[in-house]
Parts: sequence; structure tokens; C-alpha cells
Amino acid sequence: MPAPGWNIKILDDDNNVINEPRTMGKLSIKLPLPPSFMMTLWGNDQRFTDKYFTDSPGYYTSGDAGFFDEDGYVHVMTRLDDVINTAGHRLSTY
Repeated sequence: MPAPGWNIKILDDDNNVINEPRTMGKLSIKLPLPPSFMMTLWGNDQRFTDKYFTDSPGYYTSGDAGFFDEDGYVHVMTRLDDVINTAGHRLSTY
């Protein structure tokens, strides 16, 4: 069962919600986001909007891919871009 305040959905490439268990898609969070979630990227509000909210309107795009299993547990399997950005560094997942 999802945590309170988090409405996690798995979306396909056309931004349709995937309801079938064990079907991979984009891990996304339906808006509105819960309280205390990040509000911007420091010093770059427009980049925050462009990066996390334009790919799937109405959703926050996490950059991860995964699926729900038959019991409703979410499985995060990989990054969508295969690169993790941390503190200005790009780290490969390989």
C-alpha cells in the first residue's frame, strides 16, 4: 500500500496509467505532491519545472522505471536515462 500523501503511478510512453502487475513503465507521482516535497532546484526554478513536470503533465517524473507487483508493492528497476545526477556529478549506473 502506498505511503500517505504519495499517489504513485506507473505510466507508459504515452503517459497512460499502467494497471497490469509487473508491467514496466515510468515511475511517476500524481500531483499535487505531498507537503515537504522539494519545491525547486536551488537558483533555477525553470529547470525544476522543465525537468520534472513537462514530460508527463499532471505528474512528477522521478526519472526511474519500475512496476507494481500483484500485492501492490512498487519495484524500482532502473533509471530512465541510465545516469544519476548528484551534486552536479553524472554517475553511470553501469
